[in-house]
Amino acid sequence: MSKNSARNPPKSDEEKVETKKYACCILYPDSNTYNVDSIISELANQHISFSVSPIHDRDIKEDGSPKKPHYHLLVAYPNATTLNNFCNLFYVCGLQKSDLHIVQLCYSGLGYFRYLTHKDNPEKAQYDDNEIRIFNDYNGIFEKFKKTEKDKTDNLVRIFQLVDELDTISFHTLMQYLMLNEVDLFKMITSSSALAICIKEYQRSLEYDKKQLKE
Repeated sequence: MSKNSARNPPKSDEEKVETKKYACCILYPDSNTYNVDSIISELANQHISFSVSPIHDRDIKEDGSPKKPHYHLLVAYPNATTLNNFCNLFYVCGLQKSDLHIVQLCYSGLGYFRYLTHKDNPEKAQYDDNEIRIFNDYNGIFEKFKKTEKDKTDNLVRIFQLVDELDTISFHTLMQYLMLNEVDLFKMITSSSALAICIKEYQRSLEYDKKQLKE
């Protein structure tokens, strides 16, 4: 056990009653108050299930300036617990008390796992799924998330194939077809605005290619 684990955890001003199975935070390699590698190492030594994003070094602020390079980290507990308990964990693993505000409860483990590479945010820099680091996945939750990713990719490929087969640049026509013939794909699209945008962009590119051929 490291020296950090021997420190007494900080006291919270009030007990957090809300509980979740997941917590997340953003860690900056240039921090003067903590060391990212040490925190990751200590979490692994504590046998905590967690995943770490590729380094986000191409993110842009709204004003066009670059954001500081950072990592997104997702922690998974087998049972729901409080924010205070998650904060105690990070404190034991080397995060200073003054930095504990960066730890937040996560309402969707799968949603945040997808955010590790900006999967549902096509307007942001995209990162490689293969660079996600997974530690101590005892219950296989992160592997399930990865399988869900593969299934979604396979389904998206199937939708693109249908667009080509139907030769349609109309999103309405495609959705009508899916509603009658591919209900699971229809439900998948209606539950994800990012996926719908991706398909529309594919159809726009098909329309563009057709115009180019006519010229």
